[in-house]
Amino acid sequence: MLTPVTLALVLGGVTIALAISFLIILLWYDSRRLTNLYFAGFLVMVVCWQAGSMLGRGSALTLLQGPLNTPSEVGNVLTNETERTTVSGEEFVIIGLRLLEFGFTGAALGLYLYVVALSGNRSVFFQSVALVALLALLAFHLLLNFWLDAEASYSVSAEGVLSYQFTPTSALVFGSLNVMTLVVIWQGFRKVRRAVITFGIMLFCLGQLVALLSPPLRNLAIGENAGAIAVLVMSFSLIRAQIIQPLVGQTRQIDVARDVGLVIASRLPLENVLKTIARQANSLLNADGSLIYLRDERQSGFVLEAEDNLHPDLRGYRLPPGAGLVGKVAAEKRSILVNDYRREWRTGIPDAPYAEQAFGAVIGAPLIFDQEVLGVLLVIAGPESQLFEPEDVYLLDLLAPQAAIAIMNGRLFEQERELTNEVATAKTQLETVLSNTDNVVIAVDDKLNIVFANKAARLLVLEEAVRDWRGKHLLSLVPREYLPRARASWCGTCARTAPTSTSW
Repeated sequence: MLTPVTLALVLGGVTIALAISFLIILLWYDSRRLTNLYFAGFLVMVVCWQAGSMLGRGSALTLLQGPLNTPSEVGNVLTNETERTTVSGEEFVIIGLRLLEFGFTGAALGLYLYVVALSGNRSVFFQSVALVALLALLAFHLLLNFWLDAEASYSVSAEGVLSYQFTPTSALVFGSLNVMTLVVIWQGFRKVRRAVITFGIMLFCLGQLVALLSPPLRNLAIGENAGAIAVLVMSFSLIRAQIIQPLVGQTRQIDVARDVGLVIASRLPLENVLKTIARQANSLLNADGSLIYLRDERQSGFVLEAEDNLHPDLRGYRLPPGAGLVGKVAAEKRSILVNDYRREWRTGIPDAPYAEQAFGAVIGAPLIFDQEVLGVLLVIAGPESQLFEPEDVYLLDLLAPQAAIAIMNGRLFEQERELTNEVATAKTQLETVLSNTDNVVIAVDDKLNIVFANKAARLLVLEEAVRDWRGKHLLSLVPREYLPRARASWCGTCARTAPTSTSW
């Protein structure tokens, strides 16, 4: 019959096998990510906890043979007089309990550190203090349980159920850690972005609290079972988020690349180009807003030219050279990730009005064309929103070069439109001046085809019967005697090769 104890043994074995597999996969995929390192340490402690539980509870089942030994003989309290113990079985139970408590301690502290890092606190000071605290606590348990050989108090029922206790100090410390973990994950729920991981963390904490506060449920291994299920849920969610979803998300990346490519191939005004790039960057990272700054060559510095999902009045905001995150990104020509703008980025001049209150996590990417920084793209998450990961920086680095090309093309098209308008305006002004003069003015192209003739030329030189004179050859409409003498022979030569000619 499947009992809670046997279920704990089965789940413990499955958890150990899968936890080691998940540990190898995560570290192989990205061993430099801080949250992965914390989670790996947490998994190691969970393996110790589950292994100790399996060893202790499995050995307790072997203590049901032969006559009962007295507590003075074995150093333990047995609750049923019909039980029988063996020395080897008791030793394994004691080793299992010590390993269980060691893993329980490390798992509680490791999960707290992982949750704090997951919710945004990744400062070097915190990492150093956390590492020292973790090592000190684990060293204390190793010294107390294995080196000093502290006495383990336990009992085994007639059904082979192992009962053990935590000291009041341990229960207080572990309970406080679990409560703090629940508080941190609740406050940073939006930053975690993955509800399944949040559920797994809460389930694990509740499982440990049950093991601490309820002896009957602890004896039935409910805490171990809940912890095993929680670890499997969290591990699968991480594998899905870091490996599976990025593969599926390539479709969205292709869509964004296509849209930016269409912008590059279009003749949209620069303002529309910038707006499209800001919108695509926001969509690509599922962020709360984005800003585009362009370099101001006349006055130096950068000007905020486009935004998405932020207030339009931000446009026109100027930054001096080197100011803010924008200035640092432009100076170093590389993307920079800041996961807490208010705490990690203090330069005196914010990147936008009220940035310290409105910005949480920020990624800044340079827009570089031909080794020249055209501008900077900022993608922003709110203070209570998500945290960006290194792969988000990678995605933005893929978008930035295409955005720079689109911006350069937009500028060239704008210059072309301005030149076209200037030429058209100058042509209109010139035609107005020439049309109002009393002198004969005829303009021809390199093949002597008429492209312009003022009113005097049409009345005095060109044949009145010819209404459609544009594009006609000069010598087909103008008598030779009207032409300058020095040019007459030249015009005659051209007339022989002209499309139409008239003999005089």
